[in-house]
Amino acid sequence: MGQDEPFNELAKCFLHAMVLFHCRDFTLYTCFDNLPIPFPSSDGVREYASMALATCRNITADETSSAIPGIMLLFPLLTVRVH
Repeated sequence: MGQDEPFNELAKCFLHAMVLFHCRDFTLYTCFDNLPIPFPSSDGVREYASMALATCRNITADETSSAIPGIMLLFPLLTVRVH
């Protein structure tokens, strides 16, 4: 495993979490009520959530990921919890 590999995994984890976060963000404001909301299907939401969880699990299970503080996984885990 390369030196940057844990940080690449963290970036993937944030990517999946950010897709879920931004899609939910469109439903909070009434200005988007008459516009099509870019929201993934329920299968897509499950896929993004499971990928974020799997990547978090990989980061915590990997000994070389010790440079990544656990607090960095808080946002992805909370975002997945909402969905």
